[in-house]
Amino acid sequence: MFKCGYYLKGLQTFEHVTDHRPLISILNSYTLDAVENPRLQRLKEKLSPFIFTARWRAGKQLCIPDALSRHPVSSPTDEANMLVDVSAHEAVAVRAIHSLASPDDSQPATTDVQLEELQRAACTDETYIRLLHCVRNGFPSHRYDLHTTLLDYWKIRDELYCDGDLVLYGPRIVVPVASRKLVLRRLHDSHCRAEDTKRRAQQTMFWPGINEDITNVVRACDACQTLLPSQQCTGMMTS
Repeated sequence: MFKCGYYLKGLQTFEHVTDHRPLISILNSYTLDAVENPRLQRLKEKLSPFIFTARWRAGKQLCIPDALSRHPVSSPTDEANMLVDVSAHEAVAVRAIHSLASPDDSQPATTDVQLEELQRAACTDETYIRLLHCVRNGFPSHRYDLHTTLLDYWKIRDELYCDGDLVLYGPRIVVPVASRKLVLRRLHDSHCRAEDTKRRAQQTMFWPGINEDITNVVRACDACQTLLPSQQCTGMMTS
């Protein structure tokens, strides 16, 4: 519901279907002051901008959320539709989800804009071109024979490999110099702490010194510095 809040806020009413039966009475009948559980209180508070009626439905009949969560690998059969007693429009929605998850080979694949940006930057970066050549053809036997711009990659040379025109370090893409500022900005879009941003980068991106760069970006972020625990407002003074 929260992900669709942009579309749901302001509606006179709508129906919320869930497979969690004990929540029905809490969502429909209980007021905020009548809920004692702190977790449920927070849930009711977050739902306060919405005007809706909760209705229970068995989990096996919630076909659309189930299809989105399980990534279907085949179209639902007529027998499957009869077993879960889905309506016609729900069956069509499930088939549409399947077509997106497993597109037909005759249709062109969706391009990754960010990946194309990295590839273009890699083609014009001399250091990256040297690195790509070393990864493809092998690093020199001695560290001192390596170009000075590639010395930072010497210790991880056995873990680097190529995928097209990009170099990867494990599951992480080695980012060209020209794209690093943009990547740093995107990594810190959510204004997480430095450690959280580093964990996010560890899944996708890499370059020598990336952790220090992330720390510097977080320290230079005005919004993050304003919300630091050490910047708490002074409490109201009472006589």
